[in-house]
Amino acid sequence: MSGTASPPSVVLRSIEILHVELEEPVLARDADGEPRTFEDAYMVRLALDASGVPTAPAFNLYVGERRVPEMGGWQSGVYFYVYDPALLERLAGGELFYQIGTEERRSLDARLEIGDLNEVRTVREAELFPNRRKPDETKEP
Repeated sequence: MSGTASPPSVVLRSIEILHVELEEPVLARDADGEPRTFEDAYMVRLALDASGVPTAPAFNLYVGERRVPEMGGWQSGVYFYVYDPALLERLAGGELFYQIGTEERRSLDARLEIGDLNEVRTVREAELFPNRRKPDETKEP
């Protein structure tokens, strides 16, 4: 065989936004780039058809021109947190793109629609990650 293989395609099946009560406060930048402590966040979960692609180290996700700096995987796709609701509102309507390695960015043919954030389901972070081990606070270092 000769030639280069085309990059694998990723198909977006659904977008879900959850309001998450964090187990521990998180220091993150707000919509204006200022450091702030957050006790809750919005989780954006993307269900994807992509046989292994999102777990590749060179998988990047974009909302409009903004690269998602950190994301995690779940059984049906990827997720990322947005700590400041003002930032989530700025990202609303942004087209979703992905990039694998140095390949050209490709559209997921969808925009980030957030709806009314007051109607988003609230969950505790521990419910989303029941197997995550918490540090034993009784042990001494």
